Amino acid sequence: MEQLSDFVHDIAEEQETLAAGSSAVESFVFDKGAAEVRGPSINVKGSPVLKGFVPNQFVQPRDFSREVYMSKHSVRTRRPLLGPDASTSRYLDVFYQSNIDPLNECQNSTLMSRFVTTMGKIKGRNETNLTWKNQRRLGKAIRRAKMMGIIPVLSRRHLLHNSGRW
Repeated sequence: MEQLSDFVHDIAEEQETLAAGSSAVESFVFDKGAAEVRGPSINVKGSPVLKGFVPNQFVQPRDFSREVYMSKHSVRTRRPLLGPDASTSRYLDVFYQSNIDPLNECQNSTLMSRFVTTMGKIKGRNETNLTWKNQRRLGKAIRRAKMMGIIPVLSRRHLLHNSGRW
């Protein structure tokens, strides 16, 4: 009960300062046990302050339309890069053109290492330009090759181009 009377007393003091011409906008605080509850900010006229609105500014109904909202907020218009479309990927896919199943090539370490990054991750379809089907089968072949120990798990196999050893 004592807290409530203090709360009412604080509000009365705030209203007196507002009536006296103080332009400071303050928010009142009510201590309820250990938690602190903040009330809304009050402007000079005694009404709550609305975020986003400026006094003496005319707001048109069009300002609340979808077109104005979309012009202020950026919208992702481009889709993320998932790779080429079906006809382009069939044209660019090495396995599709040569009619080779990637699963049968899981023991070919030089071929598998071309589709793995330096950290050992399988490259995405946007980098390999394979069809959806061959990308999935290539991923399975690479995982098989890693499990068999043909290619390293955490790094890319270094190919020695000029020495002729590999």
